[in-house]
Amino acid sequence: TVAYLAIIAARTNNVARAREVSDSLAANLPKWDRGRTPYWRAAILAESGERAEAVRLLTVAGAKGLRMANWHSDLALRSQRGYPPFEALISPKK
Repeated sequence: TVAYLAIIAARTNNVARAREVSDSLAANLPKWDRGRTPYWRAAILAESGERAEAVRLLTVAGAKGLRMANWHSDLALRSQRGYPPFEALISPKK
């Protein structure tokens, strides 16, 4: 998807391009998205260094129905690993 290209752009310090794609995704939200767009925006922003906003978007994605089962090992979210708010989000709840 275009989100992967934006993640690569962020990894190669083209943060402006990554942000542009993220903003474009936000502006073109599909009707039956079920959290996919906030998820991909979170992955892009996390790689761009905006980790807190990424966690907020991941929370939105989860609330809209996107399953968190594999987020701990998802390569698109690797930049979030070790970030306490992200770890708290994906930790099993008691």
